[in-house]
Amino acid sequence: MIYMYDPSGLDGLAVRLRGGRNLSRTLCLREPVSPYADVVIDYLVEVQDSGLQVSIGVTSLGGDGLPGFLRGLSDDYRGWAGTRQWRSLEDQLVIEASHDGQGHVTLMFRLCERIYGDHWDLRVRFTGEAGAEMAALAGAVEVFIASALP
Repeated sequence: MIYMYDPSGLDGLAVRLRGGRNLSRTLCLREPVSPYADVVIDYLVEVQDSGLQVSIGVTSLGGDGLPGFLRGLSDDYRGWAGTRQWRSLEDQLVIEASHDGQGHVTLMFRLCERIYGDHWDLRVRFTGEAGAEMAALAGAVEVFIASALP
């Protein structure tokens, strides 16, 4: 199940997802900034689950269409065949979305770091209701990205 939090949290603007057993898995998008006062937006993606804690910086151009991708999933709440995919500008974050045909969307978030020959790759899954929960997520991400644009 996906739980959305107010995107104006105590630790600054953030979008949080909770899921997994006992809702112990979290994924957080936070700290959106436009370092050059243009369409380049940097933000952090953090994952916590069963003692694991990972953080990665993501660079995007105006959000790389992420709000539109999520809004499209929400609009197609009745379902679709196959998997839909979204990628950040430099592939630090990839989201794959599938619909079970019974009103639920599974989002697989892939975080990938490639620096100086080192490489790590983490995948975390969240499943939520195709209608209202996906609409809430899309709306929160729209606010999140818009907050960093000049």
